[in-house]
Amino acid sequence: MDIHNIDRKLGQSVLDPMVGIKIVSVVRGRKDGYHVAEINRQVNAHVHKGGDEFYHILSGLGIMRIGKVTFKDNKPAEVDWLPPSNVSQNDVFVVPEGYAHSLKNKEDKPLIIGFICPHSHLDEDRHIVENPPQED
Repeated sequence: MDIHNIDRKLGQSVLDPMVGIKIVSVVRGRKDGYHVAEINRQVNAHVHKGGDEFYHILSGLGIMRIGKVTFKDNKPAEVDWLPPSNVSQNDVFVVPEGYAHSLKNKEDKPLIIGFICPHSHLDEDRHIVENPPQED
């Protein structure tokens, strides 16, 4: 069994320019993985068509936005954004498949999250959508 340290792994994170955060894979199973991310400003809004994401706020404060996506010709066409939710350390929640999501940092220090998702969420099953309106 391999044991991994989140803090050491986070130190190895690299910027993912598509969603604007530093991210690193911590452990990988056959279908899913556990990842950590450092959010300085926000996770740019995006949607996954296959599989849920399970979030855990490890440190910091943020504003989470999710919204049901309507697809047209297999591409995101419209997002029905739900009201924003404040999230903080040790909050845990699920982003269902087919829902766009964006997480904005509310502090001057990085917001750190852990999340579990299918491997495909980090590459081929990630579709950028317009960021939600700002409502802090």
